[in-house]
Amino acid sequence: MPWEWELSPTAEQVLAQLDLGLKGAFNQRMGELMRDPTPSNPLVVSMSRTGYPTDTLGYHAYPFWITFRLVGDIVQVGTLVHNPRDF
Repeated sequence: MPWEWELSPTAEQVLAQLDLGLKGAFNQRMGELMRDPTPSNPLVVSMSRTGYPTDTLGYHAYPFWITFRLVGDIVQVGTLVHNPRDF
């Protein structure tokens, strides 16, 4: 089943501003992350940084930290945090 996205207006604006290659790589790697959530993957499980449960993913596209939550087959975009190094 293909991914479905629920984007908040702010998240949608930020993603639209990302380099298209980076955005493409993100979309391509989402399914891979679900099978292999390793630190070498651009998307990492980041409970310590986001405070969300372990099924939530963080994607660092400086200066934003975009969090995602997998709910069934839907990936929901969560909070955008400016300067994630403050965590």
